[in-house]
Amino acid sequence: MIPILYEADETEFKTMGIGPMPDAKSCIVTEERNGMYELEMSYPLSGSLFNEIRARRILYAIPSPYRSAQPFRIYKIAKAMKGFATVYARHLSYDLSGIPVTPFAASSAADAMGKMQGHLAIDAPFSFWTDKTTSATMRIPVPTAARSVLGGVRGSILDTYGGEYEWETHTVKLWNERGYDRGVTIRYGKNLTGLEQETDVGNTVTGVYPFWYDEEKGLVTCTPPILYAEGKKYEKVAPVDLSDKFEEVPSKEQLRAEAERYMKEIGIGEPKISTEVSFINLEQMSGYENLALLEKCDLCDKVKISYEPLGVDVEAKIVRIKTNVLTERYEAVDVGNMRANVAQTIAEQEKEIKEIPMKSDIRKAVENATSWITNGGGYMMAVLDPNGNWKELLSLDNVDLEKAKHVWRWNNGGFGHSSSGYNGPYTTAITQDGRIVADFITAGTLKGITIQSQSERSELEISGANMRYQWGGREFGATGPYATLEKDPEDMTLADMAIGISADEGSNGVAIYIKKTSGDGLFYPVARFQCENGNAENGYSAFYNKQFFYGEEIFNGTSVFTGTVETRNKVKINHYVDMKYATRWYAQDGSFCGKIGQSGSNGDIILAGASGKNKVALGYTDGEGAGYGGIVEASTAWADYRTRIQGGLKINGDMAATGTKNRIVDIGDKKILMNAYETADCLFGDSGHGTLDSTGELFIKLDETFRKTIEGDYLIYAYGYSGAVTVKKKNESGFVLSGEPGSRVDYEVRAKQRGYANHRMKEYIETEGKENDADFDANCYRPCEPESLADP
Repeated sequence: MIPILYEADETEFKTMGIGPMPDAKSCIVTEERNGMYELEMSYPLSGSLFNEIRARRILYAIPSPYRSAQPFRIYKIAKAMKGFATVYARHLSYDLSGIPVTPFAASSAADAMGKMQGHLAIDAPFSFWTDKTTSATMRIPVPTAARSVLGGVRGSILDTYGGEYEWETHTVKLWNERGYDRGVTIRYGKNLTGLEQETDVGNTVTGVYPFWYDEEKGLVTCTPPILYAEGKKYEKVAPVDLSDKFEEVPSKEQLRAEAERYMKEIGIGEPKISTEVSFINLEQMSGYENLALLEKCDLCDKVKISYEPLGVDVEAKIVRIKTNVLTERYEAVDVGNMRANVAQTIAEQEKEIKEIPMKSDIRKAVENATSWITNGGGYMMAVLDPNGNWKELLSLDNVDLEKAKHVWRWNNGGFGHSSSGYNGPYTTAITQDGRIVADFITAGTLKGITIQSQSERSELEISGANMRYQWGGREFGATGPYATLEKDPEDMTLADMAIGISADEGSNGVAIYIKKTSGDGLFYPVARFQCENGNAENGYSAFYNKQFFYGEEIFNGTSVFTGTVETRNKVKINHYVDMKYATRWYAQDGSFCGKIGQSGSNGDIILAGASGKNKVALGYTDGEGAGYGGIVEASTAWADYRTRIQGGLKINGDMAATGTKNRIVDIGDKKILMNAYETADCLFGDSGHGTLDSTGELFIKLDETFRKTIEGDYLIYAYGYSGAVTVKKKNESGFVLSGEPGSRVDYEVRAKQRGYANHRMKEYIETEGKENDADFDANCYRPCEPESLADP
């Protein structure tokens, strides 16, 4: 690909910008897993665009042979010998380093990424996305640079939840696993052209300090407290929190056993190996077209490296790629562990130690069960009654029933497992009375169940479409066709509120209802979510009461608000919003800023500023910052208002005014108002001057553009400096003036505006409403009970 140069404020990248740069000598993009993402280009001083290369402008280039081009912002230009300059640029996502994030707290990876955009302290085009479902609490207590919040400091999103970032123009994606296992093998003699293996012991941890902690029950550590890897050469110890591995307080022996298992699983004491590979990308070579899917690989993908001379035969992730933009091929690929200088870019070494590749609980449970059953083996035995009939079936870990410890027993009473021999106890079982006994249950879908906690007597009952939750005998809420609570409405608290979620097959959607004040039925819904014609992309949401939005809200489908809407933060509307009454905006500190709503019954929309401020601004943004395009001001009455326009004003229809129309003119010591000249007809005019020739004549040709703006006959006003001037001849193209030879002449032409020749002092009919602030407020809060909200 030929790199393209753009202006610093470019956001679309759909044109050729300032221009392509085919005379670049080289252009390399280096990207690392959760690390640096930079471009380096060598460009001749004689190149056609050399003088256009400036700091902060953007280079557009591919980051890999398999992805679309990305923007890189220039931050350094170094001139070198031999007529070439080196241009350094970073991916546009580095702009996040200059965007502060206001303090916030999050309970999950999705919550954290969702709050990033709403807490940017300045307007920015970035958006944030994740597929991670990890739950953990994180907190940003002070204003912090957005890129640092994403990763690079203790308590950041990456530090808390792990994952792999992908930077795509203005979109930041946090993947659970960004890459894929494409079955690619880089093999000596096939496509491997170079290999360098490095053993990194500088960051190798040689010991762990395991602990279990509970705020009420205290701290448990091992004796001795630190466990070291076998054959350690030096000390580098990391604290390891194993609290989530035990439900009850563990003994020191139990904690030590778990820590030893952890050390073996993580590989404590083992050096980290990095393998730098140079190879020919067969996917791009002639004759290998049919093997494209087998040879395509990118950052974070898993690959297999096979090089017998060095004894290398490993499977690892691609952690760094260097792409030649001009040839659209890889220069080099790093496979293995991130090197120390890379790790310091975003992820701390402590995180590398603590982080274990995450799988879903279901997947881990299935793999665990598959492993046990596949490798189970054992001996089958039938237990017979006195008549020789099979009474039960046993599976044993020893051919002798008396010596067997692990026993599976299946009879008419149930099916269960004992680790203490034939007589039990059976700690895992399904019994004839419909009960299941198990220490740990992992399930994808549970239907029609009740979960109870014996200590606090908490209960979660799920039955079909109903769900009910209780704690300590008190019911906190329910969902389903309906829910009942033995409490008067005026005595209800938020925790007491029961709602009903009901599927609506006719509208392909779901409605949320509130309970009636009496009886077991439901009142009209507070919200409906449905799809038009069964198409999920045509989403439709209706809200029937007062709505509060405290974070950033994005509406992609059609949204109808029939009550009052109060927003505390940004609102982004991707389709359209039907506001039956009023929407109010608030600043982050809770102060009222303004409102938008319907005025009266004529459908007019009124923008209102905060009470006491009596103004509303029409804003704009240019990508770098925001400003005002206009300000509407009013006094105590809506009829007494004025508008200030900061930029230009374009009116496509008629314009009428009841007062004066003035031009503000600065005359040095002050500014004055010049009044507009009004006429009964819609007139256009042109003027000029000239000198009569030796015959006493002067031909004036009408301006071609002016002729296109008028219609019909035109009027001529001429004034001579040496005697009278007359019009000798006139036609559509121009006219001839006659008078004293050599005399100067001034003239003016007037004609009716094309398309408005018959517009002459037409009667003005008042069509504007005469609403006042009181009427507006009354309409904002008018109660709404539409007929469509009848009881289900």
